[in-house]
Amino acid sequence: MAISKFNIQALMAGAMLCSAATAMAQYDQDINVEGKYVPEYIGHDRIGLFPKPMKLETRQSELPFSLTGVNADLEPALVPLQASGWNTLRDYYASRGYINLGIGSWLQSNLSAGYRIVDTKPTLFGIRLQHNSISLWHPHVSEENTYMRRYDENIGLYASHAFKGAGRLDASADWHIGSFNYYGYDRPMIAGGGSSGTASAVNPFKAPTQTLNNVAASVGWTSPITDHDFTWHAAADVRYFGYRRFYLEPFDAYSYTYGGVRGDRETNVGLSGGLNLKTSGKSAIGLDIDARLIAYADRGETLYPDADVPARPDNYGNITLTPYYRFNRAGIDFRLGANVDLTFNAGEENNRFSTFHISPSVKLDYNAGPVCLYLYADGGLRLNTLANNYEYDYYQAPAVYSTRPVYTPLDARFGLTFGPFSGFYAGIDAAYRISRGWYNGGWYMSWLNAGATPGALPSQIDGRSVGYILTPDVRLDMKGFSLGLNLGYDAGRYFKIDASGRWQRQHGETGYFNGYDRPELTVDVSAETNPWSTLRFRVGYQLRALRNMTAPAYYYDSTLLNGLLYTDYRLPNTSDLSLRASYGISRNVDVWVEGTNLLNRKSRYLPSLPEPGIGVFAGAGFRF
Repeated sequence: MAISKFNIQALMAGAMLCSAATAMAQYDQDINVEGKYVPEYIGHDRIGLFPKPMKLETRQSELPFSLTGVNADLEPALVPLQASGWNTLRDYYASRGYINLGIGSWLQSNLSAGYRIVDTKPTLFGIRLQHNSISLWHPHVSEENTYMRRYDENIGLYASHAFKGAGRLDASADWHIGSFNYYGYDRPMIAGGGSSGTASAVNPFKAPTQTLNNVAASVGWTSPITDHDFTWHAAADVRYFGYRRFYLEPFDAYSYTYGGVRGDRETNVGLSGGLNLKTSGKSAIGLDIDARLIAYADRGETLYPDADVPARPDNYGNITLTPYYRFNRAGIDFRLGANVDLTFNAGEENNRFSTFHISPSVKLDYNAGPVCLYLYADGGLRLNTLANNYEYDYYQAPAVYSTRPVYTPLDARFGLTFGPFSGFYAGIDAAYRISRGWYNGGWYMSWLNAGATPGALPSQIDGRSVGYILTPDVRLDMKGFSLGLNLGYDAGRYFKIDASGRWQRQHGETGYFNGYDRPELTVDVSAETNPWSTLRFRVGYQLRALRNMTAPAYYYDSTLLNGLLYTDYRLPNTSDLSLRASYGISRNVDVWVEGTNLLNRKSRYLPSLPEPGIGVFAGAGFRF
């Protein structure tokens, strides 16, 4: 994935945190976030979201305002990621080392550890480890004894050194290996083919297994943050993401094969940089540059042309230029710019993605004390890579069907935040997004069971019998609104509550993309209390309602438009009620217990992806 920059002050305002604007207005930094154009990511992977120990929040320090910026490892607000997600934010501890571990239902386990080997004012060097697994949950998708198996291992190194008066050098390297099975696969495989509908004793039913490798490294330089009129930064990065194999659909009703085709393997190499020149004490002009080359192994190769296995994608590249003008004065932070994208060789050979695209990069934040206003108009390209799509669906198809990027000519957001007033705060916002060629995946597990056979998910539409042609590659031009409301009250350690909700109409190409399951209503509520300093309770509730997916339609009474018309497939609502307690035995040791899905909603996040019922977990954290 490529590089995208967000301004911290703008980000906090846009993510409802402008309620603390008086303190946050003193921040003005740039963040390097992996992903060319990163839309709002609202993931919901209850299986992969293992509980984490609660820690006291560190107090933010006040930094002087500057028109220049520094790179920061900061997670955008309101963007939840899997505990095993790639490049998730590492927790900061005042101590140099930490170990967090936990275990729970279905032998789900978690271990995270880290140590800052060198921790001085100019130099930082450390290592981090992360393990997540689950192996004993039986989803009962078939009569066979199939358990969900998933193991994710992460190791990372990070380093930073400030050269006095010259700048700062940052570097990191990460390796993530995942091993899992397609636990939603419910069709028995027949050894050596055959015509029997029963499983062979020689090759009993097994859910296909998969391995992914996810390796990344980066190095960057940032000029010193001083009153100089000219500052700059530059970075280089590389990321490899690949699957062991691609699983084929059945060749006939009873004969299955898999493993004969290698999964896609991509290498993403990037160079980025930026220049910033002050034009006065309150304004500056600048230019950000990002260049990407995405290469695939065995490009153009098609081993099974009769099966629905895409040819290996061609190598392609993209260059993004973002010139801008920035002005700051008396609570106003204004940035006027544009994203200019030059793309080469992307898309299918006979239908290349056009070379030139332009979109706005405009941000306005106004801080009037307890009331804040923000207005953003952004856009750009989101590269359709294995690594990008993995962030939305862990069980995606292990192949790239098209390298055509998602082009967003406009992603606009307007919002107001109020407070805090005696501990109370509120925020409202409205967003509108236009995107072309959005990859609307999430069908792969169902596709494994039914292939491209219509009727696997039959329904009635306008009195006609309709089946869904399951395909891992549904691309839509989408546009739609999203309305949001945030409320909260903080009475100190004894009681705190935060609530947020969003509504967005979802129907075919009308919609604001918020995950493959595309819910029209999302709700997130949490409340916590500290009866005394070492004991904390937290209750949380998440809801994704009125969910639906879009797929090509197949009318059984036949029509020439079969496969060309799209229809919605309704998914049931999914929710999660959780309760957590954490107790600090000492300053460096804490223990916790948590119950998840307490309403025992046995739902399916995506078709053929069931989720477990009530879960109970316990763990401990150590700092040294």
